[in-house]
Amino acid sequence: MKKYIISGLAGLLFLGCSTPYREAPLATNFKNVNQKKIESLSHWKLIAQDLVKNLTPKIQKNSKIYITQKTDTPFDKNLYTFLKNYLVQNGYNVVINPNYSNITLTYSSNILPFQGKYTPKRRDLMGSLVLLGTGVAVVSSSSTAIATVGAITGLEAINIIDSLKSETGASVYELSVNVEILDNQKYISSVNRIYYIVDDQICLYKKCQTNSFDTIFKIKG
Repeated sequence: MKKYIISGLAGLLFLGCSTPYREAPLATNFKNVNQKKIESLSHWKLIAQDLVKNLTPKIQKNSKIYITQKTDTPFDKNLYTFLKNYLVQNGYNVVINPNYSNITLTYSSNILPFQGKYTPKRRDLMGSLVLLGTGVAVVSSSSTAIATVGAITGLEAINIIDSLKSETGASVYELSVNVEILDNQKYISSVNRIYYIVDDQICLYKKCQTNSFDTIFKIKG
């Protein structure tokens, strides 16, 4: 009898823990995603290239594009040059006088502190790692730089996964970059990207008292 009473109490305790009623919604995690981290000046060029690639399908080739920035940081100033270069290289007309334009490309960046204490782990960055046999695996991922599938050793698989992971991990700060295309004051396209940055390079992305020129060339890459 005592055994049944204990079992019954345990069942009630379990039901109490899984009650369908709460004062507030349960906090749950998002599905794993990868977020790029900016660690060199060349990464700024890649950001500009990505933005142009995603914005230009909405722009006619004969358009006259005027580029303007809403924020003024070392990153913003260099992004202007990279955006202009990639547009011109792809056959688009970029003008320096807004009076001669019919398309306006405007962009801004914003730094926000990341309050979490999460540090990415190797398993978080795996696309798909399937063992084929002793010491042999197949790595496949559609969201990382591994675009093909092939048989590799287990050690090689770990090395590839490690190379996808930033050595400095997650950051205290995140950078949000927003770009919009306007045609006669009408929005026709917009792109937003979010990146981690190297924490001690924050003055590249916001106005600081330090010399911005010196700060830029502290980037390693």
